[in-house]
Amino acid sequence: MEMTPFIGNLAASEFLRSTLTSGHAVHAYLLTGPPRVGKRTLATRHAAALICPKPLEDRPCGVCRSCLQVAQGRHADVRITELAEGKKNISIDQIRQLEHEAALRPYEAEVKLLLIIDAHTLNTAASNALLKTLEEPPEDTTLILTAADASQVLPTIASRCQEIPLRPVSAAEIEAALEALGADAARATLLARLSGGRPGWALGALNDGASLGRRETHLEALEALLGRAPAARLPAAATVTDPAAASDLLDLWQTWWRDALLVAEGCDDLIANVDRVDALRRAQRAGASTRACLQAIRRIQETRVQIEANANMRLAMESLLLDLPVITDLVGVPA
Repeated sequence: MEMTPFIGNLAASEFLRSTLTSGHAVHAYLLTGPPRVGKRTLATRHAAALICPKPLEDRPCGVCRSCLQVAQGRHADVRITELAEGKKNISIDQIRQLEHEAALRPYEAEVKLLLIIDAHTLNTAASNALLKTLEEPPEDTTLILTAADASQVLPTIASRCQEIPLRPVSAAEIEAALEALGADAARATLLARLSGGRPGWALGALNDGASLGRRETHLEALEALLGRAPAARLPAAATVTDPAAASDLLDLWQTWWRDALLVAEGCDDLIANVDRVDALRRAQRAGASTRACLQAIRRIQETRVQIEANANMRLAMESLLLDLPVITDLVGVPA
């Protein structure tokens, strides 16, 4: 397993690289930014750079035994703490185990790396327990935390870390990186546009050959639903039963309506779903006005909030399907 490439956010990666040679490294870093923007990748690469035996300017080399073990999550001196499957918070028991690891001497390397992924999910007890390690870290230990935003982390934790913010990456950078990895130009363009500045999402979609097929199926189904009378759409609500799947579906629907809004405003060159441009233009001609698009986007957002608040999913989806605008002749009409 090779190391995942880090795309964009050059300032963040160069800052961490500079700490290897400047002597200005600190004991704890907090990488912040949107989901799948590259926080975990950068944290892992920096861990590998600290352990890699190559000259400082060549770290991480990405091919030595140490780098490959870090990439595979198997290095004895790199401990990753993250949400357990099915849990909403990182527990105090997980942090106590991390404290135990911090107290031990490095096994193979000269330093230990303790990575806490999505530190904003630490519960209160776990956050307070982590403070002890942050206040009195062993000299041979570096902690790297990731979080969506520093404000979502306990202030006493954030204040003891060097924050390194990551921003959404431009579509051009992601597209170039995907082409360098072997993607054809059309696929690279589509994935870069769909990623919303999230290289992790684009790389995942590139490696998952079925993801674009699932997306196309869902969008075709949405376009078919929009052409039906509201009451005829209701059976489709019964097919959405999982909260995570519902969230992904609503995200996809929202990108379609955002693109429809852009087309309505004459900004076709900014759409994400570049392979649906014909359907989006038909939608605009058939009644997807600026007002209709804004209404649809607002209702999708409201439905997401309802589902996250544990509302009855079927009722929430039925209500949404009833409220979405009817766009006749959307499917199967020449552009």
